Formats: sequence, structure tokens, C-alpha cells
Amino acid sequence: MASKEKVHVAEEAEGYDSEESLLKVEEITAINGSGKQLTSSITFIIEEYQEQLVCQLDSGATCNVISHRNLAQLLQNGDPPLCKSNAQLKIFDGTLIQPVGETTITAERRGKRVDLRFQVVESSNKPLLSAGTCKQLGLLKVDLDPEESIHVLKSSYLTRDQILGDYKDVFEGLGHIGDTTIVTDPSVKPVQHSPR
Repeated sequence: MASKEKVHVAEEAEGYDSEESLLKVEEITAINGSGKQLTSSITFIIEEYQEQLVCQLDSGATCNVISHRNLAQLLQNGDPPLCKSNAQLKIFDGTLIQPVGETTITAERRGKRVDLRFQVVESSNKPLLSAGTCKQLGLLKVDLDPEESIHVLKSSYLTRDQILGDYKDVFEGLGHIGDTTIVTDPSVKPVQHSPR
């Protein structure tokens, strides 16, 4: 029997002023099959040598994640060089995790080399590969019949012009609420306001 564990990831969006609008939160589901996670052994190319690490595949993740410990082991450097990360990761219980940095590592699978960007965190978990990385490396494939369709929900901000354009009829005229009876309190003096 397969079980699911929910995880949330937040990525920093560019071009917004307030902290509330900085984060885009997406839900991702780690797939467990018969108590085991979907994993794959990935070859990482580090200068003159190759190193293999078992990575967890997450078809809903939007970023790759590696622990500081795994990165140090991979690079054979106790204090691996990191770039600054602007991302924040939100886990299933709502806790925000600030990565200690980010890095790019070259991975190889079946002769294909890809440069992968990882968010580096303080944890002891296996490296996590995002949906995009799984697709790039040929680890996951979606096979649908032509009659089937996938419904994708797009996360975007609505603008005033979009709302006015899509629902123009709602914003014109006085409107009509149909055959309705309104019961009022007879002790209250009625007042007529201008339409808004």
C-alpha cells in the first residue's frame, strides 16, 4: 500500500516589494511505494573523478535539495564553497527552512551530462531531485492515452484589468437580483443610498 507525505516548498519570486509577496508556495508530494521512497543512484562529476549518490525522486518538487553533509562528502571538502541562496523552503508542518546556500553540480546519467542547481540545507536526508531534473535525466516519464488530459492549475496574480475584462457584465449597470423578498425591521427608518 502506498502512502503519501506532504511537503511544501517556497521559492522566492523576483520583483516584489513586500515580504508577503516574495514567496510562492507550492505543495509537493513525496511518493512512497510499499514503505520505500522512489530513489535512483546518480553519478556526479567532480573535476577528475566521479561519485555516486542515491537521490530521492520527487515529481512535485520545484527545486533540488542536498544536505551540507552530502555536499561535503561529494566534493571531498569539509567546508564546500557555496553561493548565496534567496530561496526559502517550507516543509509540511509549516516551518520555513533557510538554505545555507546553493551550488551547481554536474550529474551524468546514460551518457547525458546536466548541470544541476541545488539548495543546500543542514539535514541528514538523501539529496532530493525535482520534477524538472527527473525529466532532464530521463528518470520519470508520463505516458498518457491521447483521450486523457492533464489539467494544470497555473499560479498567477490577477490584475485589475483581467478581472474587469473577464467579468465586465458584473461591473456595468445597476444589476438585478431576481424575484426576491427582503424583510426589514419596521422600527428602522429606511434610507436610500446612491448605487456604488
